[in-house]
Amino acid sequence: QGDITLQPKHKLTEIYVDRSIQFIRQSRAAGKPFYLHLWLNDVHDAHVPTDEQLAKFKRFQANPYVQRLYAVIDEMDRQIGRLMKTLDDLHLRETTLVVLTADNGPTAWPKYYREGYEPPGSTGGLRGRKWSLYEEGIREPLIVRWQGKVPAGKTNEATIVGAVDFFPTFCK
Repeated sequence: QGDITLQPKHKLTEIYVDRSIQFIRQSRAAGKPFYLHLWLNDVHDAHVPTDEQLAKFKRFQANPYVQRLYAVIDEMDRQIGRLMKTLDDLHLRETTLVVLTADNGPTAWPKYYREGYEPPGSTGGLRGRKWSLYEEGIREPLIVRWQGKVPAGKTNEATIVGAVDFFPTFCK
C-alpha cells in the first residue's frame, strides 16, 4: 500500500497513530464501523527516545535504561492521547470500545546486570519478568473504555483474560 521507508524507532508510534487516525476518519466519513488493532512497539527494547524526550526524565539519568524507558512510555502516552482525542472529537466515545493492554512484563536482559543497573520497568513486587510464566511475566493491565457500557473506575482483579480471544469476541 505505498512506498516503504525506513524511520527512526522514536517516530514509529507517531506514524502508527497518524495512520490510525486517518483510518478512523475515513471510516467515519464513509459511515462504516471499524475495527482497529494497534500494536505499539516503542516500549520494547531497545528504548530509543529523542534527546528532547530523554531530557524530560533527566532526574533518572543515574540509570539510563530507566530514563529511556520512561521517555518512550511518556511519548507513547502522548500518542495514545491523540488517538483518544480523535475518537472524542468525532463523537465516537459512546459507540467505540477501546481496550489498552500490554503483551508481557518488563525485560531483564543480562546486560543490565552486567552493567550494574536494575532492569527498567516495575514488576510491582511480583515474581517474574518477560519470558517468564511467573505472574509478572504474564499478568498485564487491561484498561477498557466504553462509555455507557463499562463503568468507569471499576477494577476487576479476579477475571483471567487471554488476548487471543479479543478478535473473535469483538467481532461477535
